[in-house]
Amino acid sequence: MCYAEFASVLPVEGSAYAYAYGTVGELFAWFIGWNLILEYMMGATTVAVAWSGYFVKLLHLFGIEFPIWLCNDMATATETCLFNYMGCNGYFSKRY
Repeated sequence: MCYAEFASVLPVEGSAYAYAYGTVGELFAWFIGWNLILEYMMGATTVAVAWSGYFVKLLHLFGIEFPIWLCNDMATATETCLFNYMGCNGYFSKRY
């Protein structure tokens, strides 16, 4: 019975935004809506990073190499290029 009463309050079906708007008001629904947008953005970013990594590995199988600055963020690419240039073998190795 509780779900039927709740569904009758909200004439539209929808997401958490619609339910928040119908039950607790516009301000809280606005907050929920922006949280949903941020959540979707983080999810899409994670998927894009993973797919681009798979794509680079696939092209590597065919002998196509991308520069490191196209495959990584600026900090990682700079760090990797500096360590390769200085002849370091790893992240924690140092030359004295």
